[in-house]
Amino acid sequence: MIDKNRYRTIVFILLGILVFFVYGYHFYLPREPYFDEILYVNFMRSLGAGEYSITLSAHPPLWNFLMAGCVRVFGDYSWSWRLVSLLAGVGVLIVLYFLVKQITQDVTTSLLAVFFMLFDCLSLTQARAAMMNAFLLLWMLLSMLFFFYALEGKASFNRKYLLLSGIFLGLALATKILVFNMVFFFGPFVLIYAWQRKAERGKFLMWSAVCFILIPVVMFFCVYVPVMFFKDHQAVDIWAIPLFHLQYHFSTKQTHPYVSDWWTWPAMARPVWMYFQTAYYGTPGATVEGIVCIGNPALFWMMPVAIGYMLWEGLKNKSRVAGIILAGFASQWLCYIFVSRMKFLHYMYPVMPFLAMAFAVMGVKLWNKGKIGRAVVIYYLVLTAGMFVFWYPLLTGLPVSASFYSHHIWFRSWV
Repeated sequence: MIDKNRYRTIVFILLGILVFFVYGYHFYLPREPYFDEILYVNFMRSLGAGEYSITLSAHPPLWNFLMAGCVRVFGDYSWSWRLVSLLAGVGVLIVLYFLVKQITQDVTTSLLAVFFMLFDCLSLTQARAAMMNAFLLLWMLLSMLFFFYALEGKASFNRKYLLLSGIFLGLALATKILVFNMVFFFGPFVLIYAWQRKAERGKFLMWSAVCFILIPVVMFFCVYVPVMFFKDHQAVDIWAIPLFHLQYHFSTKQTHPYVSDWWTWPAMARPVWMYFQTAYYGTPGATVEGIVCIGNPALFWMMPVAIGYMLWEGLKNKSRVAGIILAGFASQWLCYIFVSRMKFLHYMYPVMPFLAMAFAVMGVKLWNKGKIGRAVVIYYLVLTAGMFVFWYPLLTGLPVSASFYSHHIWFRSWV
């Protein structure tokens, strides 16, 4: 009989092998940049030429600097463009495990959350593309993890962990401006903790202000300091460029064939074909190579059930876990109500860890209900993995027949 620790070790090893195979298989394809990669690769190459273009990227340059560093070390290849994103995407799964374990104190729930995140189609496409979203999510989850580490002490909050949380939040802000929505996640928990701990309320609020306001803002502007050493730039650009980008995000009106409103994302009304090539179209031997940014239908279309259950748990049973999940879900999704620039389905990516948590919590509850509950959980896990396998070739750009492609176009808006 295998003891629990050995069983868990085997599970972790198998999961690790599966993750690296699924995420890394032929991630160098296509060899040319696609979708937003076109802008970011050109931006990276301009950095190598000593130029900093404010029009090729509308975000802080931390991720771009790391991408440029990879290319400097390994050469200008498609896999080196995407290496940072791939490692970050794998890192997201690892950090998610520890975050869920810290929140729920349950290994099974943590593994289930990783399972749902792993087999979410959106997570795969973001980890394999030379885009900053996986890198951003990694910093965000690390910030959340150390925040909850900081608050777990019965005597007092842990200043070291709170400081690390602020630093990781600063790294997230130095990656993408729109990470300001984390205020709506951390804010309620900071206020609740301060209310419960009257003896250290002032000290905790002061530390929170330093860690979640001062440090991130300083790090945000510090990442622009190297800009003044690029051609035709000066010290004033440390302030001018981020202000220009802020104006762009909140006032610019643009259009795109795959743009979609925030409230349509759970229905996946408009997936994004980030890459699409055909050969011999209209003939029996026609092939398609495509990368579609779409969610796993088994997860996205069951989203109302999972979030509805979290609302029920939060209101009826005053569940702390449900409250954390709902705060994360709402802060990462509803913030786009206030963003006027064009939006895409893959903006739901930072929401997925909380959806995965919701499904994991609900799955454990069902499993403990008996034979029927366990049968439902097993069926749903198989369905989720099956849907992922069904879509995998069109998530990774593998050559498929035109017939295979057409069987995945369930609605006209999916073209």
